[in-house]
Amino acid sequence: MALAQMGHPTLCLDCDVGLRNLDIAMAMTDSAVMDFTDVMAGRCTLEEAAARHPRQKNLYLLTAPARSGAAEIDREAFRALFPEIQTRFRYCLVDAPAGLGAGFRLALAGADRIFKLMDEKPEVDEGYVELVNAVRGPGGELTESKERTGLWAWKHYHKADNTTTYVELKGDVVFDHVDFGYNDDKMILHDVELYAKPGQKIAFVGATGAGKTTITNLINRFYDIQDGKIRYDAINVNKIKKADLRRSLGIVLQDTHLFTGTVMENIRYGKMDATDAEVKKAAVLANAHGFIRRLPDGYDTMLHGDGANLSQGQRQLLAIARAAIADPPVLILDEATSSIDTRTEKLVQQGMDALMKGRTNFVIAHRLSTVKNSDCIIVLEQGRIIEKGTHDQLIEQKGKYYQLYTGNAVTS
Repeated sequence: MALAQMGHPTLCLDCDVGLRNLDIAMAMTDSAVMDFTDVMAGRCTLEEAAARHPRQKNLYLLTAPARSGAAEIDREAFRALFPEIQTRFRYCLVDAPAGLGAGFRLALAGADRIFKLMDEKPEVDEGYVELVNAVRGPGGELTESKERTGLWAWKHYHKADNTTTYVELKGDVVFDHVDFGYNDDKMILHDVELYAKPGQKIAFVGATGAGKTTITNLINRFYDIQDGKIRYDAINVNKIKKADLRRSLGIVLQDTHLFTGTVMENIRYGKMDATDAEVKKAAVLANAHGFIRRLPDGYDTMLHGDGANLSQGQRQLLAIARAAIADPPVLILDEATSSIDTRTEKLVQQGMDALMKGRTNFVIAHRLSTVKNSDCIIVLEQGRIIEKGTHDQLIEQKGKYYQLYTGNAVTS
């Protein structure tokens, strides 16, 4: 498998680092321990070291394709050599002076992650309902369009009568008596019932481990439920192709991941064919345009190291802009302001409020002040919904939400 095609940038980087460390580690096997100093000092190349030690030739030839950018690595041959690598690197791992062994531990850990990634089984997807561009006819009927129209519809083929219907994508989400566990022996969610209409803001609150994030993961179908049904625009999500389902959802997480590239490119990641004007419009909506203009090169400013040259709040504003340009009907905000200061939170919250307008929104936040204006607040405890209502209704009930919001213990 080509390293560039492995699908996860962090894993790919780790794999590359692992292979580079293995290249250096070759020079320390058997009687080549002394050559390590020469290799590191530039007095000897890895090719020369490998030529002087024939027993290492296979390992060298095996890792050479990765260094030269070749498309394929012999996975089975590499796996067969792995136990030998561990044995022959005993000096490096156990007896080497401090500092030398760390690189080889990194190399072996990188190789182990390569194997795990290669062995990962593809997701099973039995969905057949597709998300397509649509146009509305004179009578209101929807038909498929090959051009981008700004109107999306679910294309639902009915095998029983050999017909195809089109249902407008609105963002109506219903959980109907849902039970879920990561395995059948231990259930995480119990009899969850909720509904979210287009334009509503639904907030989940509760202690860590109560099941808030798990519910949003089920909307994405990162996991399949054990019992009950989840319907999206009245269609069982099991019938929707996973890629199409996820394309209709926007997610803003607490930990924002940015790529090496310009600010413009990072925002455009939400919609790869977006124009420069669309990118700037999304940044304005997300309240990010102001700080971007103040950067050294504006939208052409290069970002490095996961956006290390930006503050946490600025990174989150870019994540909001990325979601805005995708223009999804359903938005998931997972603890998106829990790690920034109160002053920055206000700026981020204004961007989120603009983004949420007209969409179905699921919000998870530790700061309950960010969910006061929700249409419905759902309080979870040990995987069960124990309270449900608006902020004022739940405060009046003086139950668990009242306790969380005020910090006062509930008295009988």
